Formats: sequence, C-alpha cells, structure tokens
Amino acid sequence: CINLTEIIVDPNNEVYDSRENCNALIETKTNTLLCGSVNTTIPSSVKVIGKKAFSACYNLTKMVIPEGVERIESRAFESCRYLESIVIPNTVNYIGDNAFGGCQRLKDIKIPGSVEEISDKAFSKYTNGDEEKIILKGISSLKLCDFTKSSSK
Repeated sequence: CINLTEIIVDPNNEVYDSRENCNALIETKTNTLLCGSVNTTIPSSVKVIGKKAFSACYNLTKMVIPEGVERIESRAFESCRYLESIVIPNTVNYIGDNAFGGCQRLKDIKIPGSVEEISDKAFSKYTNGDEEKIILKGISSLKLCDFTKSSSK
C-alpha cells in the first residue's frame, strides 16, 4: 500500500467490488474492505476493515471510519507512520491485534463505548510527542499490552 493511490475493480467481477468509487477492494459477499489506499473513502456498507487493509500506507494522514463498520481486524492500519487522526464510530465492537501498531503520529484516539474488545498490542508503538491522550469508554476486554509505547520518534 506504500504508493498505492487508486483501486478499480471490473464491474463484472462477482467476488470483489469497489463500490461508490471508494478506491478500495471490497469482498462483496462479506462487505469486508480488503485493501485500501491513501485515497480511500470507506463506504458505510462496509462491515469489516480486513487484516492489513491499510498496512504501510505511509502517506495516509487521516481516516474517517463510517457508522456501520463493526470490526477493525489485526494490523489493519499497522505502520501508517503519518496517520494523525482516526475517527472510530459507535458501531465498532472489536479492534484487532496491532490494528494501529506503529502509528506513531496519532494525536488523539477516542474509543467509543461500543468497543467490547481491544486485542493484544492494538496500539503498540503509539507515540504522539509531548502529550498522550487515549479515551476509553465501556471496554469489557482489554489485553495487558494494548498501549505499549516506544520511546523513539
């Protein structure tokens, strides 16, 4: 995903789509976003952001996850080095391991009360300079090392 900017799926493809010109590869049957780019707009019909969907999208700086998304799978946004802003909606109930691992420039993370489980090291190497702000609401399952921090910048 490092330099990927555009994803187009043949409209006759019965397995995958790129609905609403979203610039993403979506598995049609499961509404799972499998691969995104820096220019992706996640459609509200997507239910799952798949494993490594945005992994290593270095130029990704912000992402709005729409209402309707229920799961953010493991390593979904891993190593998005310049990701500063992420909006997680109230429909998300699961955040997988290393989902935001290596996102060192995140400024604020607001995790809604709908999230029932945050897996191991979901935010590992989360650093944001002088201030750290993680707001948790209503989490029922939180692994011990979810918010490990790296001292390197």
